[in-house]
Amino acid sequence: MLSMPTTSYDLQVDETPFLLAFRKKIRPLLSCLDSYPALMTALSLYSADNGEYLDAVGSITALEALLTKKKENEGLTYRLSLRTANLLGHDADSRKDIFRKIKNFYNLRSKIVHGVELDDKLRERLNELDSMREMVRRVLLSVMALYSAGTRPVDLPDLLDELAFDDENRKQVCASASKFLHLSAEDSPGAPS
Repeated sequence: MLSMPTTSYDLQVDETPFLLAFRKKIRPLLSCLDSYPALMTALSLYSADNGEYLDAVGSITALEALLTKKKENEGLTYRLSLRTANLLGHDADSRKDIFRKIKNFYNLRSKIVHGVELDDKLRERLNELDSMREMVRRVLLSVMALYSAGTRPVDLPDLLDELAFDDENRKQVCASASKFLHLSAEDSPGAPS
């Protein structure tokens, strides 16, 4: 179950159609969430508010749940960074930036998990937790869009690895993955189909 946030949100009147469109598109996937245990884990970790240390660990763990294979443990930092970059990056520069950020955050996660006292550089990285959580949000929405388009969870890591070598396929997959990121007025209920 997703934890209930204690924060309230203000929704502007002109945002309501987009929220309704999003809810309509995502409801079928959420109704069968038991079929996607990694997604359920990632959503739970993303929605948790356990303080900055555990939220930093949870953010990387959520990405691991979504983007890695069951028995994968060699080169995990590299694979996770590459897959996230391939999924979210729209050009080479943004993919490099995403790759670097995930790699750095994975390093922070490792230091926290192993009880290493954080130096100033790592503390500064911890201050970028909101940026990391935004990346996790975008990955969650992208993965849910791909699942709803028929991509099986077991196939996702290999699909994302292959995007490094096929720009055309990357464009197609990223267009499908961004379905929940960029809803338009046409997607809102009552709009002509």
